Amino acid sequence: MVYSICERFMTKNHPTYLEWRTHCQCDEIVSADCSLFDHEILLEYDDRRHLAENEQWLAVLVIKKGDSTPTLEGFEFCGYDLVEGEFEFHTGFGTSSLTNCSFDEVFSFKDLNKYGLLDSREEAERLQELLPKRFPDEPHAYCIICAVWRKAQNSK
Repeated sequence: MVYSICERFMTKNHPTYLEWRTHCQCDEIVSADCSLFDHEILLEYDDRRHLAENEQWLAVLVIKKGDSTPTLEGFEFCGYDLVEGEFEFHTGFGTSSLTNCSFDEVFSFKDLNKYGLLDSREEAERLQELLPKRFPDEPHAYCIICAVWRKAQNSK
C-alpha cells in the first residue's frame, strides 16, 4: 500500500479537462493519476499530518490477479483505476487509462462511477486484458489494476 497527499480534483475547476472529456459526469476525479494532479507520495499513513481544506489522503494498492481487495478503516473505497505500467513493484501512481486517455471504443465515462473509477473488479480485469489487444501500439493500454481509497479533510 502506498499513500499520497494531493489536491482534490473538482472537475468544475478544470474546464479544459471537461472540454476534452465531454462525457465526464463526475464532479470530482479520485485517481492515482500523477499527470492530472501532483501527489506527495508517502510510504505510510500519518493521521497527525494536517491537510489543507482542498487536500485529501489517497491510499493506492496494486491488485494482482487472485489478490483480494482489503478494507481500509477510516478511508472511503472509491473504486478501481487502471494505471499505465507493467512493473512488478509498481507503486500504483502513473497515468490513468480511465480518466486521462481516450479508449472510447472500449469504454466511456458513462461506464465509470462518480469518481471516474470502476466499481467492479471484474470489469477492471476485463479492460486490463482487452485494452492491449485492441490498442497494441498504445503504451497506456498496458496497465495495472489499482484499488483506490481516499480520506478527505472532513472525513473521520
